[in-house]
Amino acid sequence: MTPDTLRTAADVSAYADWLFGRRFEPRPGLVHVASVHVRDSVFYILHIRDDTPRSPHDACMLRMARARADAIVTTGRVLRAEPRLRHELSGSSAAAAVLQSWGDRVRGRATARVSIVLTRGRAFAPDHPLVTGSTDVVIACPRGSADSLRERFGGRDVDVVGLDEPTVAAVVQLAKGHWGAETVLLEAGPATVGPLYDDGAPPNELMLAEFRGGTPPHVRGGRLVHRQTLIDGMGPLQYGPTRGPHDELWRFAWLQQHRLRHAV
Repeated sequence: MTPDTLRTAADVSAYADWLFGRRFEPRPGLVHVASVHVRDSVFYILHIRDDTPRSPHDACMLRMARARADAIVTTGRVLRAEPRLRHELSGSSAAAAVLQSWGDRVRGRATARVSIVLTRGRAFAPDHPLVTGSTDVVIACPRGSADSLRERFGGRDVDVVGLDEPTVAAVVQLAKGHWGAETVLLEAGPATVGPLYDDGAPPNELMLAEFRGGTPPHVRGGRLVHRQTLIDGMGPLQYGPTRGPHDELWRFAWLQQHRLRHAV
């Protein structure tokens, strides 16, 4: 199967089952999506660069993760590293419409998504495409940085929310309480997400793309989690049967907690 053959929401469901090699049954909760490479049984994040290894399945998995989310959480660090990042569903209008239909079916509603940027207050461009795009944007920051960020982003259609503790947990509760989010997607780096795994409280779900080929040094990102730690927290890794040009270097897995410690 390939992403360009998806014509209906039912096609997307069948594709997800095939991609992950198991029945894909997403539930509300905290979801992490990650593309990684492996060294010495440790998963490291792939930095997004022009020469980062690519797979159409990797790109489609990310679009599926966004399509099923009520809120997408990223960080100021990610925006500084990815100056072209957007959260709109990419691809042709027809492909985006199919994924949107599937995502609305999974969510059980067709409400707009919100993008939440978790930041300590360090600068990222006020004209970043994520901020100027069509999704609703919230900047979550330490309470003491809120006024300066409101001034920096004055004139932009963004909300700035000051938090006593700007953590993933606080942002999840913000998404739930203020925007009624049921599914929150983490598109954040290892410094933000890695501690969840190491502390024995991983997200409810992980949508994982694993690249098994060689990578240039500047593409190799920070440590996310040791393979055994991931298995201990979320169960055995099972990969789908992806085959085709360049796909022999990629494999995909979906892991799900049964104890919803992070349910939102």
